[in-house]
Amino acid sequence: MMGYRENCYGRGLALHGDKTTTGASCISSLGQGTSNFGLGIVRKGDHTTTCP
Repeated sequence: MMGYRENCYGRGLALHGDKTTTGASCISSLGQGTSNFGLGIVRKGDHTTTCP
């Protein structure tokens, strides 16, 4: 992706499809298009896929 990741008070926001430290993918509960990259922003309580 090109450009800068969105931030909130200087901290980067996780986006739909980002990987966690265990290898799972983040699943956003917000619709697509909530960020400049066209992906949903991950919020506290959103789900992830199972760890590989």
